[in-house]
Amino acid sequence: MKSSIDLNLYRFIDSLYEQKSLAKVCHTLDISRATFNRYLSECRELFGNELFIADKGLYAPTLFTTQLINIIKTPLEQLEQAQQTAK
Repeated sequence: MKSSIDLNLYRFIDSLYEQKSLAKVCHTLDISRATFNRYLSECRELFGNELFIADKGLYAPTLFTTQLINIIKTPLEQLEQAQQTAK
């Protein structure tokens, strides 16, 4: 596992965990299918885990991903609040 990660990848993982589909994530994050696939590949490489299992167009999180979400959810929400405070 790498020691640093692009914060956008955490946002991507959270979005895919919540929305469970490529189309919804691409729309929400305003990214292309190619970017979606690149982000998923980078996340899998960084964490050394499959993270999500694709089945019939839906992405189901692995146990590791569920545990990861429990760790990153609060900090992501705090970062969003900090941005809103700045406005």
